[in-house]
Amino acid sequence: MEQIFTSALQMLKIGTVVLVIYPAYAAGIRGQILDREDSGRWIVQLEENPIEDENDPLVLSLEESEFKVIE
Repeated sequence: MEQIFTSALQMLKIGTVVLVIYPAYAAGIRGQILDREDSGRWIVQLEENPIEDENDPLVLSLEESEFKVIE
């Protein structure tokens, strides 16, 4: 069953592709929403890892204001 979350700004669902705005080290990198935390933050897996080996996925916990939907 597909989970759809309604936020103050937009409807988001698991699998939505986003562009990270913040933190600076990940800004401009695409990612995919994996889940939503009870706190309201979003779990986003980046398509590339700017810190370490690109083959190791990097997962961030982001506020909705720290990314924008692109797909």
